[in-house]
Amino acid sequence: MSSKMIIRPAKLSDASRLAELASQLGYPSTSERTGRLLRALIPGDVVLLAEEDEVVGGVQIGLRRTYTSEPTAELISMVVDERHRGKGIGRKLLAAADAWALEQGMSRMVLRTNVIRADAHAFYEHLGYKRLKEQRVYLKELAAIDD
Repeated sequence: MSSKMIIRPAKLSDASRLAELASQLGYPSTSERTGRLLRALIPGDVVLLAEEDEVVGGVQIGLRRTYTSEPTAELISMVVDERHRGKGIGRKLLAAADAWALEQGMSRMVLRTNVIRADAHAFYEHLGYKRLKEQRVYLKELAAIDD
């Protein structure tokens, strides 16, 4: 890679590359599906991309407000292309996520990561994240209600 890395907001034209990156994490996708999901992001969420000659990573951050705790920024997803890991890209994406959250008035960032991603756990802990708890995630497929 010869170009200087920039961090920028995602555009719909990035959908194909984001689908490739999501697939590397085990979330197979298509350009069409990723484009649809980008268009439907919750207002207040942002996807930031690391780009050199191509997009080499991305992070999604959102604002979470609940009645049980203070407002918090949430690192919703992060991926660095497997060919470019270990080059400081993840660190730069997290710094950009932190800066964005601070601009939104947030003083905390929370994230969730799959228990099988030991390398990710070590990475986040090295950057100052502390494990709060372990939890289980459940999914229920909802059937459409016929009128």
